[in-house]
Amino acid sequence: MNPYFPMKAQVVAVREETNDIKTFALHVEGRKTFFFEPGQFVEVSLLGFGESPFSISSTPGDALEITVKKVGDVTQAMFKLEKGDEIGVRGPFGKYYPLEKMAERDLVFVAGGFGMASLASGVKDALRKKSKFGNISLYYGARSPDEFIFADELKQWKKQGVKINQSIDKTCAGWKGCVGFVPELLDQKPPSPRAAAFVCGPPRMIDASAQKLVEAGIPEKRIFVSLERRMSCGVGKCGHCLVRGKYVCRDGPVFTYSEAKKLVADG
Repeated sequence: MNPYFPMKAQVVAVREETNDIKTFALHVEGRKTFFFEPGQFVEVSLLGFGESPFSISSTPGDALEITVKKVGDVTQAMFKLEKGDEIGVRGPFGKYYPLEKMAERDLVFVAGGFGMASLASGVKDALRKKSKFGNISLYYGARSPDEFIFADELKQWKKQGVKINQSIDKTCAGWKGCVGFVPELLDQKPPSPRAAAFVCGPPRMIDASAQKLVEAGIPEKRIFVSLERRMSCGVGKCGHCLVRGKYVCRDGPVFTYSEAKKLVADG
């Protein structure tokens, strides 16, 4: 596979998650399944609009799914796509969440807003291999109840045994759950120090959440964060994501918290 040359992919289904977020199921030409690891990403291109990186949100080994937030030219064009339309796909790229190395440990997934798109494949993969791990927990914060993505999956994950803790930023009519930011949720319900943690969301949320995880007794080397927001070309050629000698798209986007702190502090 030439990493610079897009493969043809056809849109096979579109699911609306929120007003500005959709999940696209894609069939890549010539592939029955699309193999990747949780936390990796693909580059998606549309003629006349450009190319952008997107986290893969499906279960590894299943059909390729990407979850897209409408924030720019490429994503606005993608929101007009319908079943049967074609796009270009490169990848998968990047380092991934090392779930396999965390056998017998509890797993903690910490998501802020759209960061859940990156972590979804990790949760799904962990559930598929549930016997290898201890407890699986999800800490997930959003600005309001209608901004939680993967609503149907969240219900299913809960039935499968995932301990789901959700919070919203401000009090809202009809909301009976926790109110506050994700780090506060971790403070209220700290995870086990024997756990491994996987974090994705806005930069400040990642840092604050990782600090709470450290306070709970989880060492920095077992806290894995995704710095995907800094990516561009996917192969370390454009230089957009170069930070302190590391290309986030090629050397990441997943780093241990100790590695990420050095990159963010310098970048």
